[in-house]
Amino acid sequence: MLANDSDRSGQLTAGAAALELRNVSVMYPDGHAPLHEVNLCLEPGEIVALLGASGSGKSTLLRAIAGLEPLAAGEIWMRGTRIDQQPVHQRSCGMVFQDGQLFPFRSVGRNIAYGLESQRLTAAERDARVTELLELVGLSGYADRSVQTLSGGQAQRIALARSLAPRPQVLLLDEPLSALDRDLREQLAGQLREVLQATNTTALFVTHDAEEASRVADRTLRIRNRQLAPVAE
Repeated sequence: MLANDSDRSGQLTAGAAALELRNVSVMYPDGHAPLHEVNLCLEPGEIVALLGASGSGKSTLLRAIAGLEPLAAGEIWMRGTRIDQQPVHQRSCGMVFQDGQLFPFRSVGRNIAYGLESQRLTAAERDARVTELLELVGLSGYADRSVQTLSGGQAQRIALARSLAPRPQVLLLDEPLSALDRDLREQLAGQLREVLQATNTTALFVTHDAEEASRVADRTLRIRNRQLAPVAE
């Protein structure tokens, strides 16, 4: 486990859910409402996978939690604090996208350090955090590499490390493995779970692959008819 990661919960409201959605609804300007009165509770350190058909609202739910999509109704709570009225940068959510969205003109190390640059850390502390995360995702020694030299799997691991660097309270992953070939997806799914467990990270993982969901998550939910339902094992 990385230094200090296990101490995060002590700085927050004791006993509170890591993430709680209360009757959350989202409506687009054209009147379409992909999510209606959605309720969800994630415990600290829990990994939950979210399945659903294309257009069912999986990514919309992540965007709403992150503050990238406004709510039509409902509340979002994180560790006992209501966050749905907070701006994006105050929500302590990390996000990993399907294509990683690494900064092409930053080195691997500077990509990972991006979220640390607004924190009150010395250069040595930032470098130490980058080194820890590179080791965790199996890419030690890559700090000075150009991200444009990385394979698809390596790029996604760097995107994961970048999102974990500021120690977010919740990590949101939007089909982060779907652009990779089948064998690599299976390999990285297991590695992703190991990394999330090692850092005690609470995560909501969107995928279209039920087998992948079972590899990564502690439990799996499905969006159907604009709401969440458990997936039978």
